[in-house]
Amino acid sequence: DKRMYVYHYRSFDINPKVISLAILGDERPQWRPSGYSYELAGCRVEFSFPTVKLLDYQEQWETLEQSSNPFSLLVMAHLKTHVTRGQAEEREAWKWNLVQLLYERDYTEEDIIRFFRLLDWMMTLPQVLQERFDSKLRQYQEERKMPILSNIERQALETGRQEGRQEGRQEGRQEGLEEGSLEMARSAILDVLTVRFNQVPDQVRDRLAPMRDLSRLRQLLQHATVATSLGEFMAGLGD
Repeated sequence: DKRMYVYHYRSFDINPKVISLAILGDERPQWRPSGYSYELAGCRVEFSFPTVKLLDYQEQWETLEQSSNPFSLLVMAHLKTHVTRGQAEEREAWKWNLVQLLYERDYTEEDIIRFFRLLDWMMTLPQVLQERFDSKLRQYQEERKMPILSNIERQALETGRQEGRQEGRQEGRQEGLEEGSLEMARSAILDVLTVRFNQVPDQVRDRLAPMRDLSRLRQLLQHATVATSLGEFMAGLGD
């Protein structure tokens, strides 16, 4: 795959020792790219890379449930997001199941908050079901005395509500909530990168700050969860 080759050589510019791993989240069982090559005027380039197909883990569900690796939860969320497409009630049930698993594992409060953000973004629900889910979540949080939303997310949501009330119009409410969603998306990306690579260069923060395309930020959030290095993620910023 040419894109993998591009990510690799851009990462190579930053660190000459790079491992490129393709994590495939699609639903095509037979699609398993493993390399890219081209030849021109006697010069030949051949690039091979290992792949992980998330679809294969559907048959290893019990292993995922018992794993202490936090990314096992993200794989479970990814699989159930695809399986429950068009089945909102079932998705809500699985989302609730995964949130409880997140709490039951021996993670820090900070890790719980960060991974919950990803679960929440991946397993979106219709408004009615989301409100029901939020109600159960609030009660669950109170029992455990651990808020699952970070302060910055609460502030962002509250800012959106306040702006909407002040404008007194639906347009104002939507604009405020959109700004809160953008801020949460940027924050989630930075949190994932921090968890995986310990620190985030100011260059990344500066590139994310002016972005106002929510769909693009969602793509970058997914890329942050699978990028094998900061260099690979930064290469994706330039796409």
